[in-house]
Amino acid sequence: MTMATFDAPLEKGEQGFGIYFTKNHEGRVVVEGFVSSENNDVGPAERLGIIAIDDVLERINGVNVTDMDTAQVIQLLRDTPQGLNVLTLRRPEPPLEDDVKSDAWWREFEALREAELARWNASLLSESEFCDYLYNESDAQQKSYLRQQYPTLLAHYQRQFSEWPSATLVCKPTAYQCPALTAGSRQASVIAPSACLTTLLDCIRVKFGWTRDETNAFIQTLQSQHGIISTLDLVCHLRHIDGIKPLLQQSARQSFPRLTNRMWVVMIESALHGLSPEELTYVDQFSRQ
Repeated sequence: MTMATFDAPLEKGEQGFGIYFTKNHEGRVVVEGFVSSENNDVGPAERLGIIAIDDVLERINGVNVTDMDTAQVIQLLRDTPQGLNVLTLRRPEPPLEDDVKSDAWWREFEALREAELARWNASLLSESEFCDYLYNESDAQQKSYLRQQYPTLLAHYQRQFSEWPSATLVCKPTAYQCPALTAGSRQASVIAPSACLTTLLDCIRVKFGWTRDETNAFIQTLQSQHGIISTLDLVCHLRHIDGIKPLLQQSARQSFPRLTNRMWVVMIESALHGLSPEELTYVDQFSRQ
């Protein structure tokens, strides 16, 4: 997708530039809308006629903002002086129909439209805009469902969750003993889970649309029933039982969704991806014991 860059000379008044800015799915600051004048007429920014919704903000008075986070960009906009300023924006060219609307795209859209017929009939949006609208108006759990149900329509959102970063949190390997081999009853532990395990399960929470309470209940159950407090513990435990998913007993106070075989596969693959080379060596040695 190519983009055209242009400068927009704008007068900043007491109420700002007269533009609503927001963050898009790529984390860039874009134009969301325009502020009307006091008499509900077209505001000065909209009257200028060269700025459109979804234009991407690139520079503010020559200062490049492409590598800044949203809060920094908004603060820079607030700090600009009243009077004439220059905003540099980029406008994406409309994508070619063949680029985005494949047969698979249309099949998924027909299914989505069938499921959301009332909202579609009441909408004036295009097909692509309607998909984005539904996604952005949904909560985290519904977004997770939509990404899995309509992977072609929402591929640009799914990319945010598909790329797993290289491991940056490393848990020091320690001697591991399977709780099942420990004599005597096991009392519930109060040791906080490692940063590795917390980060792993937070990614799983986003991927499968769990709530934070459900994720915390799952962490506590792993810890109290199997002594798992780190990603390394989890991998070693699953290796010890030959990959069979552990039996987890839920209590009335600790409830979380039932984990399917697919969820366990995703979890173990993600856990292995997050281990350091030293930890992977330890796991291999542990498996041969």
